[in-house]
This record gives sequence, C-alpha cells and structure tokens, in this order.
Amino acid sequence: MDRRRFIGRARAPSPHLHTHQGIVSHSDLREFFRREMSAAKRDGSWFRLGSVERGVYSLAMRLDVKLESAVLLRALVGALKKLKEMGDGAYASLMDGMRLAWAFSDAAVSWGNEAAKGWRSDASYASFLGRFLVGRKWP
Repeated sequence: MDRRRFIGRARAPSPHLHTHQGIVSHSDLREFFRREMSAAKRDGSWFRLGSVERGVYSLAMRLDVKLESAVLLRALVGALKKLKEMGDGAYASLMDGMRLAWAFSDAAVSWGNEAAKGWRSDASYASFLGRFLVGRKWP
C-alpha cells in the first residue's frame, strides 16, 4: 500500500486497546486511560472519585512516564474500576430524578406551595428521586 494516501488523515480512536501479538504499547495504554478519564468526566463519575485517586490518575496522565510500574498500574486500574462502577447508572438516575423533581415541583406550585420551586435545583432531592423512585441501581 502507498503510505502517502494516509498522510494527514486522522484515525478514529477505538474504544478498546489494540494489541500487536499480545503486547500493548505505552502510547496505546496511555490513550486508553485518557479516553476513560474523559468519559468519566462527561458522565460525572470522575468528580465522585476520591481526591487521592483522582490526583494519582491525573498526574500519571500529565507526566511523561512509561506505565511500567506495577504499583502505578495497580492504582490506575483500581481507580478505573471505581469509575466504571460509579458511572454505570448514576448520571442517568440523577437526570431521571431531575425530571421528577421538576414535575413534582410544578404540581406543588400549582397547588399553592411557592416554596416548592426550590425543589427544582435541589441535587440531593433529585438524586433521591432518581435512585429510589425510578429504581436504577448504582453504588
């Protein structure tokens, strides 16, 4: 194949690690961890991760180090596992709870309870509604 045809074309990132004969390159591993961090930030689970784990993960992505240390990889995989567990349904549950909070607030305001407008911006109330009334499971 002529390599000149591919110069300047962006390659779409794959959601999975690519291996060449069972060996994962450092850049592929780093890119995988970066994609997972971005996805966790988008779904909100990143901000529920502990500050130490979040700091270790961020620092490992910022520094130009090879991911060869078993201790570092164990810490990164542990944080990644927690992110996956937290991100499964928490955000969707919160959004469902916000919809319910708005609906309940509208009903209460129509019945004369003006203080119910505060329910619309109460994240704890929305989280409760999404978690217990909608019925999704999340840690």
